[in-house]
Amino acid sequence: MKYVWIIVFALVIWGCKEKSVQTKPKIVVVAPDTSLLDLHEPSEMAVAMNDFYAFDAEVRKKILEGEPLGEFPEEWFSRIHTATLTDTDKRTQEFEVFADLFVQAHRDIYDTSLDTPLTARYNTAVDLCISCHKNSCPGPISRIEKLRITP
Repeated sequence: MKYVWIIVFALVIWGCKEKSVQTKPKIVVVAPDTSLLDLHEPSEMAVAMNDFYAFDAEVRKKILEGEPLGEFPEEWFSRIHTATLTDTDKRTQEFEVFADLFVQAHRDIYDTSLDTPLTARYNTAVDLCISCHKNSCPGPISRIEKLRITP
């Protein structure tokens, strides 16, 4: 009987012992809170500016690879004069002057009769974009600066 009590006591002690169970960590996927996202539709000018950036990036690539540029897309560039701005008060006389210079600088990239090297003409167009953005909408300046071609 003495051994029975020892066995029962040992079983109780062993049963009360904390078991270390290794569990796999739970992965919890939390959906983003979209209520904080700005879901507005971009203005025509914002879309145009993104298109102009992509266009200049492609022109940069062609210049660096020595590929022909083709024809200047005059009508496509002219939308800078008609696109609706995010803030309509920003369409000032100064903006219109910069817009004219923007189109002319890009036209010059394609003008093979000019003595100025192609890379310099391209960088002039990029610098003009930066100058305009310094006056209004400075946000994309660091992005635009990356378009420059450095020797």
